[in-house]
Amino acid sequence: MIYLVTGATGFIGHDLVQHLAKDKENFVYATDRKATYNFHLDNVEYQHCELKDTLQVSQLPKVDCVIHLAAYNGTKFFYSKSYEVIKDNIVSTINLVDRYINSRPQFVYAGTPESTAGATELGEPLPTTEQSPLVVLDPTNPRWSYGGSKIMGEILINSYMKAFDLHKRLCIIRYHNIYGPRMGYNHVVPALIKKISNNKKTILLPGY
Repeated sequence: MIYLVTGATGFIGHDLVQHLAKDKENFVYATDRKATYNFHLDNVEYQHCELKDTLQVSQLPKVDCVIHLAAYNGTKFFYSKSYEVIKDNIVSTINLVDRYINSRPQFVYAGTPESTAGATELGEPLPTTEQSPLVVLDPTNPRWSYGGSKIMGEILINSYMKAFDLHKRLCIIRYHNIYGPRMGYNHVVPALIKKISNNKKTILLPGY
């Protein structure tokens, strides 16, 4: 298999590239907005790409599977850079779909449980299911910049799937607060651990 992994230098993307590359039959194009990066693996090629740039995306290679992890994430950014979050997440996804709309590789889109956060606040039971509604409670609240843009991404991917009858080739995942090595403190679990380790009696998560 030939893979394209976006957001490849993030802690999830980096580990995924390493995992895919363990099978020497695979070749991985790892892409991110960093100018340079070296995975030190013979079957991994790093490609700098700004996914909001239509020309750069149009030059991405033909592959068997696209795993789209890249996103403007981090709770504090939902509030401080809401416009950038929305533009980055939506435009990047549109550009990728347009790039591969003819060759139609397998396509994995990284969603978010933020897409169902509005529904749980309205009483949707936990754990949520794939049938749980996707709700933006207040479009004037920048908190919804990330979740709302990811909802739009899901709508886009589903529309793409139905237009070309690609039900077995497209997948949307919503992982819940993944954490691990190489992760900064801008995310919920590391921030929580840091506060507890500092004997904080009151835990306020970033942005809340």
